[in-house]
Amino acid sequence: MHKINHSELSGQASSPGMNLGPEAANIKEHARSYHYSESVESLQKNLPLLHRWLNGLVALAGLLCGLLAWGSFTFGMGYAKSAGIAYLLWTLLLTLLVPVLVLLRHRSPVTALTVSFLAIACSLLPFPLPSTWWALPLFTYHAGKHFQKLPRTVVLGAGLLLAFGMGRGFALLMLGTSDYTRSNMVQLWMLNSALCMVFTALTWTWGTTSRLQKLRHQELIERAERLEFEREQERTLAAVDERSRIAREMHDIVAHSLSVIVMQADGARYALAAGQDPAQAADALEQISGVSRDALAQTRGVLGLLRSSSETELTPLPTLADLPALVELARASGLEVRFSGVEGSPALGLASGVQLAAYRVVQEALTNVRKHAAGAATEVSCVFNKQGLTVEVVNEAPEIAASPLPGAGKGLQGMQERVALYHGELLAAPLFTGGFQVKAFFPYSEN
Repeated sequence: MHKINHSELSGQASSPGMNLGPEAANIKEHARSYHYSESVESLQKNLPLLHRWLNGLVALAGLLCGLLAWGSFTFGMGYAKSAGIAYLLWTLLLTLLVPVLVLLRHRSPVTALTVSFLAIACSLLPFPLPSTWWALPLFTYHAGKHFQKLPRTVVLGAGLLLAFGMGRGFALLMLGTSDYTRSNMVQLWMLNSALCMVFTALTWTWGTTSRLQKLRHQELIERAERLEFEREQERTLAAVDERSRIAREMHDIVAHSLSVIVMQADGARYALAAGQDPAQAADALEQISGVSRDALAQTRGVLGLLRSSSETELTPLPTLADLPALVELARASGLEVRFSGVEGSPALGLASGVQLAAYRVVQEALTNVRKHAAGAATEVSCVFNKQGLTVEVVNEAPEIAASPLPGAGKGLQGMQERVALYHGELLAAPLFTGGFQVKAFFPYSEN
């Protein structure tokens, strides 16, 4: 794959001889974002190495400070004369051990912290030698940032005790002598101990605050991921619901129209085969043409919902006012349908889409009559009462059992979904007389 030289693009876009306008700005922005992403990726890749180097530098700096303090106290303060060679070697070992423990604090934090605190305590006895003082705030910060609540509290208490002991060593360093009988020794000891304890507490608080910020950051990231996952689920469910809604619309349109077309085509074929008046076949073909055009228009209307309003002019969806035309179409296809019109008027408001749902229920019910009970007397009613809207389609038993047209069995399911969408009730069941009843109730909207 050819790799784009973004520096060349950026240079060309900014050359005085070329005036690319917005395109040049886009090229520059792309080059900057590319270099920034490369820098972030390189930093993330080298971050563990940088962390190890930084950890090593801290340990080295602490070692140098410790050796300096060890030399100042053992030789400058006269510890070497009074303590002997064993004390010198012992304190030197402690001074060298603590930097090693600092390097291991991320790999074995509990062990490194425990041993280092013991080493610091041993360095204060019998003479106060603060050659390991630099590790105390470092370990208290580490414990505050990485340990749980109880271990953090224990480390804070132990650190404050060690800081109090270190105050004596710093007081002696300020006096420049190992004479404990000086009159201002106690005051300097208390002052230095207080400063050491405050500094230790501040580093522990800093580590604890860093821990809380990290936990908060992780919580926000997890919350953002959870919200993104929930939004993705909502989008998926919305897409599934939209597909189901479009599938119901297409089923109602296509199933109704094709059943009419099949009935009319069979009628025209039988009329021509029997040598009857050709005008009957022509009327059937005219009905087929009209139904096909109407189905095509409704299909385009449904598909138009998938496009933006600027690309297509949406066709109005059917309402209860279109029921007479639907009944007339059913009669033209050979069904015997009685319909006295819409009775009553809405006492309250109806939810948006209820009239379309009621129309589709009647349409699907008439389609089922045409499929399974052709020739049976059918009655359609649409009534508004105090509770809501009720539409009902009841057909009698057919005189001759007709061969049912093939179907996917989705009609009743689609009606049930439509009615349930508006908190209504659907009854679809055979009658003891051999007929079939479809009854849907839509309550008024609460608003």
